Amino acid sequence: MFHEFTHAVAPFMWAGMGILWVIMHHRQKMARIAAERGYDPRLRGHHIAEMEAMAASHAREQGCDHAREVAELKERIRVLERIATDEARQTPARQLAAQIDALKD
Repeated sequence: MFHEFTHAVAPFMWAGMGILWVIMHHRQKMARIAAERGYDPRLRGHHIAEMEAMAASHAREQGCDHAREVAELKERIRVLERIATDEARQTPARQLAAQIDALKD
């Protein structure tokens, strides 16, 4: 009985493998064509140059924010150094703490 079943199913298995081969071959061909034209299939249809431009724009925006934050931090450090090293303004610890708290705002 099993022997007759395998003879009945074998043609469908071969046909399924053939269809699978055609599908995989087509996908490889389309991926190769997309790569030649500058598309990456992992990007879901977006052009690589488009994605690079978006990444560069985002990096510039982040760079501006980063530069602004660094400038603010440097200014705060300068003020703290001036407060800590100014010999004429040697104040009690409470006044120094108040000055540092005022800088936090």
